[in-house]
Amino acid sequence: MSSLDRRLADWFLITAEVLQRPIVEVPLDDLRDSVLSSFDARMATSNLRDKEGRVTVRGYGWSATDPDSHEANRAIAELFRVLDFELFDYHPLLQWYARTGDTAPQSVGRVPPRFLDAWQTHEVYDLLRGLRAEQQLSIPMLVRGIEHQAVVVCRPGLDFTDDDLELARFLQRMFTSLQRQAEILAARAVPEELASSLSGRELAVLRLIAGGSSAQAAARELGVSPRTVEKHLEHVYRKIGVRDRVSAALIAYELGLVDSDRPARPHTQISP
Repeated sequence: MSSLDRRLADWFLITAEVLQRPIVEVPLDDLRDSVLSSFDARMATSNLRDKEGRVTVRGYGWSATDPDSHEANRAIAELFRVLDFELFDYHPLLQWYARTGDTAPQSVGRVPPRFLDAWQTHEVYDLLRGLRAEQQLSIPMLVRGIEHQAVVVCRPGLDFTDDDLELARFLQRMFTSLQRQAEILAARAVPEELASSLSGRELAVLRLIAGGSSAQAAARELGVSPRTVEKHLEHVYRKIGVRDRVSAALIAYELGLVDSDRPARPHTQISP
């Protein structure tokens, strides 16, 4: 098994575990050590620029049990202390996404030189180099006009490898799927009766179906295949003791999973 295959295998296990939880946000606090170790990174950030142009950055160093954690966390604190968020417009990765329309993971080292000129003249670049965080790999979850949301891993030395980019593409799918699931579950508190018996992904599927979505629409919302949605529905039926979507939707409504005066009648379809 290659090094990349081992890293992907580790993340398949991590993903399967996280999908079981009724998360209301991507649990980066729990995932940070796995993210950092996978890329031999020193720190990571979660970056969000909303449609109004407001920028929010959250930093992640190694957990407190690691001897290097204090140094990395101090570096993040120092970065945020002097960071002028208006300089985000000069960041080569944001320049890359804005000008190319690309949405795939990308590293600073792979961005053409014309995107780097303005960035290298600013003190932030020197600061990052001083913090040994100048090599950056962005894993976008949203690229839409001025809006941008991404997890960025940072390390010193050489650029990220082709294998790193391949792993980042897998994590992009994972983070995006988790983000969609979290948004669905965050819309309304999950009843305890369901939270204790259904996985996070099953709860998200049930909420969508009970709200009137077809399997195809639920699949698009979650970024999975309709067949995957159908399999989750089968598990839901078995766990709550029903045989069809209407009955499942009624239970979801009665327990308060769906926020409406009455449950929408789910779309029916004939499976092949």
